[in-house]
Amino acid sequence: TAIPRRAIEICKLMVREKINLPWGLPSGIRVDTVSGKLFEALKEAGCYRLGFGVESGNDYILKTIKKNITKDQVRKAVKMAKAYGFRVECFFIIGNLEETEDTINETIDFAQELDPDIAQFGIATPYPGTEMYHILIKENRLISTKWEEYDSFSGKQIFVHKNLSADLLRKKFREAYRRFYFRPSYIMKKLKLLQDKKEREKLIHSFFNLLSLAK
Repeated sequence: TAIPRRAIEICKLMVREKINLPWGLPSGIRVDTVSGKLFEALKEAGCYRLGFGVESGNDYILKTIKKNITKDQVRKAVKMAKAYGFRVECFFIIGNLEETEDTINETIDFAQELDPDIAQFGIATPYPGTEMYHILIKENRLISTKWEEYDSFSGKQIFVHKNLSADLLRKKFREAYRRFYFRPSYIMKKLKLLQDKKEREKLIHSFFNLLSLAK
């Protein structure tokens, strides 16, 4: 979907070829490429699930990580996706280089404001070859160079952050999941799906995964 016109053409081809399969884009679609025309084509071709790489709820952090999007663009894209009936997933990263506790709180608040079907939070990870990695190498702030420890979703910090201790970052990581998923409004919304056996099994599985992340 980085090139919307080509994505629309592919969707039209799927329709013409009668490829009747449910599919999704969980790896993310940029919020600055969405349009009614694109969503209509995706929906007609059988797409039911969209992911958005939101990353942060603070415009300054979005600028420092060179995401080149704004919160207003995110709001518009998520609202539009919901209106078209897609299952919406949003991905957030906390602990970026200029992050503070306040900006992390803004991200958690923003996730609740957007209220997607699924929210995933990760800790900023300096993968080798990235600008973040080279900055931390230059400043001698990497804690580990073991590849197996480079996991954004383990809750583990592998570099020395100038504003956040490792303990505080782990605390905010768990808090993000608790504050999003343990909201009464979110729980009530999911309880309505329990009549469907497949959805019930998914919810039970997701619940136990969530407990492991939020504990």
